[in-house]
Amino acid sequence: MKPQRSAIAFRIVDAWVSLVIGAPLATVAVFALVTAGLGVYAATNLKINASTADMFRADLEWRRNTIALREAFPNADDELVIVVEGPDDRSTLDAAAELADALRALDGVFQEVRFLQGEPFFADHALLFMEPDELAALENRLTTMQPFLGRLVIEPGLATFVDTVALASGMEAMRTQPEVSALYAELANAVEAAAPGDGSSGSARPIDWTALVLSGDTSATSEASETGRVVVRAVPALCFDSITPGG
Repeated sequence: MKPQRSAIAFRIVDAWVSLVIGAPLATVAVFALVTAGLGVYAATNLKINASTADMFRADLEWRRNTIALREAFPNADDELVIVVEGPDDRSTLDAAAELADALRALDGVFQEVRFLQGEPFFADHALLFMEPDELAALENRLTTMQPFLGRLVIEPGLATFVDTVALASGMEAMRTQPEVSALYAELANAVEAAAPGDGSSGSARPIDWTALVLSGDTSATSEASETGRVVVRAVPALCFDSITPGG
C-alpha cells in the first residue's frame, strides 16, 4: 500500500514540476493572482481586536453581564469620570468648565465630553430641578433681597454695595434675616482671607454669590465653599482594530 501511495505522490509532483517548467510565465501569473486574492481577503476579513475583555468567551457569566451592561448603558461604556475639587463652588465650576473645553479641543481624542453643570440648558433652567419647598424658600429670599438687588442693578459698584450693606445693617428687620447674616459671614471670611498675617500677604477669596443666594444660610455656604466638587465625564475615542486602541 505504501509503495503505491509513494508512486502516486511521485507522479503528481513530477507532473506539477513539468507543468511549471513548461509554462513559467503562466505559473508566475497564476501565483501572482492567487497571492493578490489572498491579500484582498486578508485585508477585508482579518482584523485585530485589542480589547482584553473580548479575549474571553462570550458565554462566560461575567462576560454576559458585561455585554448586558453595555447594551443597557451604551453611553457609560469606556467612560472616564474626572472629579474636580476646589476651594468653593464657583471656582470649581469655572475650573471644570475650562477642563471640559480643553478636552473637547483635543481633536480625535474624545468622542464626547459631558459637563452637565456647564450645559446651557441646565444653566438657564436650573429652577426646574429644585424641590417645591426649596423653590418657595428661594422665592422668599429673592423677595427679601429685591430692594437691595434693584439698587445694585441701577447703580452697580463697590460704593453702592457698601451703602446697601450699611442700610441693611441699620434696619432691625433686616439684621435678623438669615440672608443678611449669611452675607455678613461671607464678607467677613473674604476680608479675613485677604488680610495679611503670620508672615503671609493674604489671598483673594471671592464670594460665591450663587451659593449665598441659593442657600440663605451661613453654615450651608461655608460647607459648599469647603467641599466644592463636580464631575466631568469623557468618552475616549477607542479603536480596537489597532494595536494601540487609544491612539
